[in-house]
Amino acid sequence: MSKEKIYEPTEGEYIGYYRIEDEMKVLAGRVLTLIDASIQDKEQRKALKDLIRMEFSRRIGEFQDLAFKGTKGHSVKWETIKPYDPLN
Repeated sequence: MSKEKIYEPTEGEYIGYYRIEDEMKVLAGRVLTLIDASIQDKEQRKALKDLIRMEFSRRIGEFQDLAFKGTKGHSVKWETIKPYDPLN
């Protein structure tokens, strides 16, 4: 697996919503591919993939809410992005 450099924003920097959405969709696709390769039972695999899709959709929706409320067009200020909390 290649070691991709993790993007580190500077304080006060904005990132476009569509960039976030694209990155989240790519990550979701990778996770779903791993599930396909890991779980043999068709029903269990489908159930887990549905849960994963739901969580990614929820998180993308949170970014969308932030971006479209902002004053910088469709951008999100890094400091406003809360860490992911699967229990919330």
